[in-house]
Amino acid sequence: MVYTPALAEGCIAGVMRRNLIEKLTAAGYKLVEGKVTVDELLDAEEVFLTNSIYNLRWVQSIGDKQYTNRQTQKIYAAFFSTN
Repeated sequence: MVYTPALAEGCIAGVMRRNLIEKLTAAGYKLVEGKVTVDELLDAEEVFLTNSIYNLRWVQSIGDKQYTNRQTQKIYAAFFSTN
């Protein structure tokens, strides 16, 4: 399951966000748009960000919380890898 902030929460309605949402849903990922709280981020197994320069960027940690990147790597390989 992938959570993303809703546009009303202040994220940018960018091309990368839109394309990744389309690709994730087409690949069968369940996508939830809404308010993402700090507590939800700290409870997450993985966190990543997107933009048009870096495509998809894994967040390694927030404070003392360390994140894995297994799903992030799979998503990157499936949608952004040039190999």
